[in-house]
Amino acid sequence: MSGKTTAFVCWLVGHKPVSTLSRSPNTVYTHMRKETCARCGKVLVEERMYYDARTEPEMFRGDK
Repeated sequence: MSGKTTAFVCWLVGHKPVSTLSRSPNTVYTHMRKETCARCGKVLVEERMYYDARTEPEMFRGDK
């Protein structure tokens, strides 16, 4: 679909969010969560999240 068509569809029925979680290259405890629309590519949410390895060890396992 063209850009105007996808923008109209998103305006009409709403965005289709797709979320990614990645580790920040600067610190170990900082993660970046970015949520974009799968149809039009608009960034809906972009935020930093902080996790502690002692209280949430499941976030720091390498078996993902």
